[in-house]
Amino acid sequence: MKTTKGKLSFSIDIIGFIASIIMIIVTLVNFRTWLHPLTFFTVGLNFFSNFINNYQSFLKTVRFFLIIKIRFNNTSN
Repeated sequence: MKTTKGKLSFSIDIIGFIASIIMIIVTLVNFRTWLHPLTFFTVGLNFFSNFINNYQSFLKTVRFFLIIKIRFNNTSN
């Protein structure tokens, strides 16, 4: 359950970050105002920081399991 929640949060952060970048571009082209782009920029930064934090924890988990796998393979020979 915990792994599924982590993967779901990770994918939501990626989708949110990409959507906020698209919305920044659209609002800069269409509205010619700074209110909407700044709003989407701050939301995008929030998604991006969550993405980075989740990605770093994901990499730590992968490294941990790779180390265990390497040690297990070395002891079984």
